[in-house]
Amino acid sequence: MNEPLNILLVDDEPGFADVLAKRLARRGLFVATARDGGEALELVQSVQFDAAVVDLLMPGVDGVQLCKALHRERPGLAVIILTGHGSVQEALRAHEAGAFEFLFKPVALELLEETIRRALDR
Repeated sequence: MNEPLNILLVDDEPGFADVLAKRLARRGLFVATARDGGEALELVQSVQFDAAVVDLLMPGVDGVQLCKALHRERPGLAVIILTGHGSVQEALRAHEAGAFEFLFKPVALELLEETIRRALDR
């Protein structure tokens, strides 16, 4: 049996992050949550994550900036941007920063899990 995937979920909305983390955990994924970019960067220094799911619009460091910082800290980390307020320009910026995918909230849990697994298969 494969080891469960270790996912970092970064979102400044605690209610959303907690619900999504629980739903992903029920699907067999280990999920750690961070409320902002600083907390996320602290976590990646001590935990080996397989992928990160990052909100685009957060106070301080936005999701694209965090994507760049995560790649500096952990090259090859699969980063998926998840947003409720995105545009084509932001999606392009995210891909240029190394994001694997740019998804919109609300996202179907099956699509998010499939995207995480596709990112790890690349």
